[in-house]
Formats: sequence, structure tokens, C-alpha cells
Amino acid sequence: MKRKIASITIALACAFGMSSCLSSTANTQNPPDVSVEKHQSYVEETLDILNRANNIQLKKDIISWGDHWTVYADEKAVGYVNGKPLRFLEVYEFTNLDGIVIASEEENWKVVNSTANLKDWQGNQTGRIEQEVFSMLAKLHIYRDDQKIGNIQQKLDLGINAEITADNNGEWKLKEKIITVGSNLTLTRLENNTEVTPLEAIWSSLILYEIISTSSGNSSSQRNK
Repeated sequence: MKRKIASITIALACAFGMSSCLSSTANTQNPPDVSVEKHQSYVEETLDILNRANNIQLKKDIISWGDHWTVYADEKAVGYVNGKPLRFLEVYEFTNLDGIVIASEEENWKVVNSTANLKDWQGNQTGRIEQEVFSMLAKLHIYRDDQKIGNIQQKLDLGINAEITADNNGEWKLKEKIITVGSNLTLTRLENNTEVTPLEAIWSSLILYEIISTSSGNSSSQRNK
């Protein structure tokens, strides 16, 4: 009986979000075995698409184990972000549509000094994102290597509405689509040449989403139940 109920529930959810159900299946495939040179070319190709995009959309899958997001660049799917909970850590991988790892980030959230380490596809740390503790609205600091390059801060609004700034200049606008099935975030480029890269904007946006969702009592795990 429980299996029948689960099957009906999944079928109904897929009926309202077929693309999300399909993407959940697609991003679980085993990545192809490629050489280092070929892997690097896939990484550069994906990052180049993101660098040329004016809008980056992040859509969370409805039916999934853990966190699964589909990433779109100017309305064209370019990859997935998959969450892999581990003890004391939560690891996210950004892959292209074929499962090739583009980058990753490791979160280690504590009461204070919460940090997410950003890594390239080979596991080398490229930067970090730190949460500002004493802030009325959620605020994150973005670092590349050991240099602070920007911030992202939530505005006083319903849903997620934030701006990513560098040197006090707005570079990206982050907005959550409220009336939708599943979570839907859109990053809009405000400057042609941004200091904060699209990849850094994606990571900081997803972390901000997680913090705000958790603090409002709607954590990612609760949304998937």
C-alpha cells in the first residue's frame, strides 16, 4: 500500500514538473571516462557559456534524493548542481549535462565562522564564502584565494531578493520566483565585465538560498519531503 501511495505521489509531482523529474534522472548517470585534457576542455566550454550569459537560472528538482538543481544560461540547460551530504560537511558538485565535474564546494556550517570552500574540478581550493554573523539580513562575503572580491546580501522582501556587489557596485541581481512549482532562482547580470564570476555568483546564491530557507523553517530537506 505504501509503495502504491509513493508511486501515485511521484506520478502526480512529475505531472506538474516533468522537466524536473527528467533532470533528476539525467544527472545521476555515470560520467564518461575522459582524459585530463578532454576534461579541461569540457570545463572551459561550460564556463565560457556561463561567462557570456546575461541571465542564469537555477531550478530545483521536485523529486530527488538530496539537493539537485538544473542550471540554465540564457534559458539553455548547461549543467546540474548536486548535493552530497556527508558527516559534518555538505558537498555540492557542479557538472555539465554529461556528468563531467566543473567545480565543487564544501560547506561546514557552525554557530560562528561558517565557511564554504570553493574548489575547481581537480579539488584545488579557489576561494571561499563566509557568512557574516552580525547582520540583520543574510549576508555573505565572497573570497578568491585570500582576497575578498564581493558580497551578497538579502534585501527586505518576500522570497529571496539579493544583490551581489564588488567595490560597492552592483554586478548581479538574484531574485526568486515565488509562484512556481519547486524553487526557481534567477541571476541577472548588471555589468558586462563582473569581478564576481558567474560560478562564484551561482555558489553564493545557492548558499544564501540555503541559509534563508533554513532560518525560515523551510530547509531544503523539508522542501523535498
